[in-house]
Amino acid sequence: MKVRFEKYSRVTKFLDPALNFEENERPTEIRVDPLTGQTSRILHFPMRMLSKPDLEEIVKRSLEFGCPFCPQMLDMVTPKFTAELTKKERITRGTAVVFPNMFPYDTFSAVTIFSDEHFKPLGDFAPELLHDGFCASQEYLDAARRARPGSSLFYSVNWNYMPLAGGTIIHPHLQLIAGKDGTNYHRAILDASRHYAAQNSSSYWSDLVEEEIRLSERFIARIGKISWLTSFSPKGFIDIMAIFDRTPTIFEISEADWLDFSRGLSAAMKYLDGYGFYSFNMALYSGDGEQHFSTLAKLIPRVQLPPMNTSDMNYFNTLHNEVLTIFTPEDICAEVRKFFEGLG
Repeated sequence: MKVRFEKYSRVTKFLDPALNFEENERPTEIRVDPLTGQTSRILHFPMRMLSKPDLEEIVKRSLEFGCPFCPQMLDMVTPKFTAELTKKERITRGTAVVFPNMFPYDTFSAVTIFSDEHFKPLGDFAPELLHDGFCASQEYLDAARRARPGSSLFYSVNWNYMPLAGGTIIHPHLQLIAGKDGTNYHRAILDASRHYAAQNSSSYWSDLVEEEIRLSERFIARIGKISWLTSFSPKGFIDIMAIFDRTPTIFEISEADWLDFSRGLSAAMKYLDGYGFYSFNMALYSGDGEQHFSTLAKLIPRVQLPPMNTSDMNYFNTLHNEVLTIFTPEDICAEVRKFFEGLG
């Protein structure tokens, strides 16, 4: 079965005190992920522009604890690679530096810092800066691949930007993971992609992009070989996705591709910054080399909801494995497109 966008509307009726207790109704929309079958829900809840906290105070407080990623500390307190992995003690590219993660998530686990600057606002990441960080990260993951020839590993590049997204250190950095035990979601999309290809004799990701371009509801832009869109069934309040065309693994991504991806990512980050977001999670998932998969990235902003600074995650996310959002992907797409104008 080819790509299908399924959604269901559920309506709740109640006597509304705002209408002198006359009957009113409110819809909830349930959307099915076309690949995995997992669902997410869109709540019709009014939301005003977000207001950012005092980021200057957050940055100042972070420096009081000392930053191991700042230039004066980096060489002294961050670890180095063993010779069996790479001849380089640390991998560098421009101002980007990659070194082992002292608190690893898997067999191969590393950290990439982008620059000497302790803090960069969300809208200030130049594509060239991002490009160097991703190229250096790719070099590390390639070293992990060569260290285990013939092994099937899961490779991902991950980013927790700011404490709200789980970043324990303000200094902008990526977390790189390679190992034989993929995460639940990484395994799920690889398995579902393989199943889709077996049923349809085509790639889900190519079919998805083709259908999204045809519908023009969630397709943002194409930059080089990367297609940007908002996910039909989001995994966060907003879910912006980048799909690398015919790129089964991260190792097929060229330097030019990384720059194109970085241009799009920089534009998406500027959009989030303009809306009032100041934190996000990002993950880039590599395939295992089979042609049914295309390397992709997801960008999910994190938010505290006014007026009580309520977390954007509740029991639905943590105990029911289902995402709630108040933003429709189609509306978000129309807004994000403006930030991608002229990049294609």
